[in-house]
Amino acid sequence: MLKLDTDEFRGRVLRCSNATVKLAEAYGAKVLIGYLPDTDLLLHPERLAEVVVREENLAFQLKKLRELTGFAVEKTDFNKVVTTALEGILEGIGLDRCAVLLLSPSRRMLQPRIALGDGAEEMRNDFILELEGRGTLLKDCIENQKLAWQGEGADKAVLGEQLARKVPASGFLLAPLQVDNKVIGVYYADRASSGRDIHPEDFDSFSHFVQLANICFSVAFRH
Repeated sequence: MLKLDTDEFRGRVLRCSNATVKLAEAYGAKVLIGYLPDTDLLLHPERLAEVVVREENLAFQLKKLRELTGFAVEKTDFNKVVTTALEGILEGIGLDRCAVLLLSPSRRMLQPRIALGDGAEEMRNDFILELEGRGTLLKDCIENQKLAWQGEGADKAVLGEQLARKVPASGFLLAPLQVDNKVIGVYYADRASSGRDIHPEDFDSFSHFVQLANICFSVAFRH
């Protein structure tokens, strides 16, 4: 073994990585740089401890679904319904982050209203989407009120440039937020920070939460 302390070893790895980057640039092989290890984690090792891997919790799912069922009877306010649904999605299904995004008055842009999970504050500030042309997944979700997902075993969809830049390669979950039959936004969730795949059973559980939340909204706004 090299018998180096942690800081010295980290420094050598950083210097080696930086030298490799310069060499790749000098020989016109910048495409290889993306395959080098992420040295940012060496500079900030505490970030490794920040990743919380949430596992599926069926008891928690049931608890939150029962709460939502009660809200449908009580006509609970919008924020409480959204927060409860997102809590069930995040902790019950075992995802990394989730959010509700609302349409702008022009219905051309989606902006986060409530976000939970890893990097929630960053998501609220940065996860802003402009709607692109027909045939894209996001447009189809809103115009045709379709729930959708991407991940292991899913048919590949046309994401559009805007959405493709925001979502992880491991997949995501998407659904329209409806009041009666009018779509006013979307639900979104993924496993971006842990890099785990989205599976069909995740989509099934996600569908239960968003459909029940939509019923709550329709009841609450019904005169």
